Amino acid sequence: EDGIREIVARLVGSEMCIRDRDKLVATRDFLLEMFGAVGPDEVGGGEVSARALLDAQAERVADYADRPELQAEVQYVLADGYQRLGLVDDARPLAAASLATRRETLGVDHPDVARSQGLLGWIARERGDRPSAEQLLRAAVEAARGSDDPAAAGLAKSLNDLGVTLGDLGRHGEAVEVFQEALSLHEAGPATSSAGGRGIGITTNNHANAHWALGEQDEAVRLMERSVEALEAALGGEHGRVWLARANLLAFRTETLPGEERIEAWREHRAGAEALFGANHRETARATQYLAAYLLQNLSGPEGGAARVSEARALYDEALAVAETTFGAEHPRTADMLVGRSHSAMLLRDYPSAIADRERAVEIFRSAQG
Repeated sequence: EDGIREIVARLVGSEMCIRDRDKLVATRDFLLEMFGAVGPDEVGGGEVSARALLDAQAERVADYADRPELQAEVQYVLADGYQRLGLVDDARPLAAASLATRRETLGVDHPDVARSQGLLGWIARERGDRPSAEQLLRAAVEAARGSDDPAAAGLAKSLNDLGVTLGDLGRHGEAVEVFQEALSLHEAGPATSSAGGRGIGITTNNHANAHWALGEQDEAVRLMERSVEALEAALGGEHGRVWLARANLLAFRTETLPGEERIEAWREHRAGAEALFGANHRETARATQYLAAYLLQNLSGPEGGAARVSEARALYDEALAVAETTFGAEHPRTADMLVGRSHSAMLLRDYPSAIADRERAVEIFRSAQG
């Protein structure tokens, strides 16, 4: 829905050339056809129906071969859709094909080339290949800077995504500088629009996380409060991104709570994740992982330490099963969960399992991060 709205907003732009307008009209029609491609009994919500829609249209990409610019836009839309569902292995070849076609037909300085580079870089980050992600996102930033229309080339978004990747690599000071530039670009744009407020909210969320990692807690809380406010104004109170910003703010605020209060807050957080995203979503897996970690940090609960360790291990089992199918079996996030499960196994004196999980985590981290 957000994608269709963005396209329609671009369609009414007064300075758009006829060729671009025709391409966007065709893309809008493609999206509307995609969402009308199944009957009402099949659009039951959740990831399965969304994937079915994407899969059905991905099979038709060759139909646009005689219109390469449109084909590249369709590939981009599909790749973006897949990666938003966490299906990054399906997204990557479409994003790469979109980039190749756009380079060939539009030249390296076109805004759409920068957009495709940025998407491919983010997909690399989501697949756990952070060095490649940094390289691709830096290329996207430079391409956007060199284009005639940095806003259309997604400069602010590529900067935001580069900042997230730098944070992944532990370079939080660099990330803060990148987020500040991205935020200044968002603030210079139409912040009163849904897209402008959304961009401010997302980048401010990431900016807050970077400050938190640097130990600047007061600034992190201030920025996260601003992120929640901006996202609520742009997207409403029940949107997934709003929920995630609230969850991050909860993480900051519960840092100083007593153990039992923190665990209860995270039980509610996990329940909210499952209600909003479903049991088999990556965000629910993250919430489950965090609850398990807090249980292991607070073993003196009323039900006893052994019971908490057993509960934590069951939660890690659940989170890991979801992570392996959404993040991927070789993703660093999956390795994080293996480390947590290993800790719970060690506390239960299941040393063979603890060692096996640690060894697998080491290999994933070594492959992804060097």
